[in-house]
Amino acid sequence: NTSLKYFICLVFCMIMWCIILDIQIFIIDFISPSKAIYSDYIVYIFVVLMPVFLFLFAYSELTGKTRIERWQLSLFILAFFNLIMIWTNDFHHLFYVRYSTEFSNTVFGPFYTYAYCLYIYGLTAIGIIMILISSIKKSSIKSKQTFFILLSAIVPISVNVLASTRVIPANIYETPVSFSVTVLTLGFAMFRYNFLNISPVAATRIVNQMSDAYIVLNVDYKILDCNSSFEKFFNVNK
Repeated sequence: NTSLKYFICLVFCMIMWCIILDIQIFIIDFISPSKAIYSDYIVYIFVVLMPVFLFLFAYSELTGKTRIERWQLSLFILAFFNLIMIWTNDFHHLFYVRYSTEFSNTVFGPFYTYAYCLYIYGLTAIGIIMILISSIKKSSIKSKQTFFILLSAIVPISVNVLASTRVIPANIYETPVSFSVTVLTLGFAMFRYNFLNISPVAATRIVNQMSDAYIVLNVDYKILDCNSSFEKFFNVNK
């Protein structure tokens, strides 16, 4: 389905990030450390696209929509703008004032601090929230599925934020390594707990199209769920 395609694109970006950083290590060791920043320029192609694919994946999961909408295309334009600012850094130094593979030696420019971080962390946070809402709708908030989704998001974001703010000593290679946790946990949630299973969504849509009203009660006769016909007939909302 559409969600799976976005998820594959997201994982592909993570893999390419790791592969190119491996190439960067080779450049530093055998060619010239000063040339390392140019491999970073390639890395950022996939870095700026990851929040977009995460958002599209989450939006597709939450809404069930399979076609990309016009306003969503603006996310790719925003990603391309960030990429242009990175590629032209030699002319304005708004992204990096001083570049280093060690965060402690890196001096970030105002564009990185205010615009790029807002784009990366903001879009990622929105995507994570939508994934959690989608998971809660399909199961319960206490489900193991939700736990693995939270874990997959918290680990790499925490590592990146702590490293960027110099709370922990780290270099640029820690973040992509931490994404291995994301891939493993999301993959486990997908195959073990049916994270991308569309059956609950399909069943809800079919039941909501029924003309007869129905409700689901627990043992204490409390309403757990109802369809659209029930809501319209009794003028209530879930």
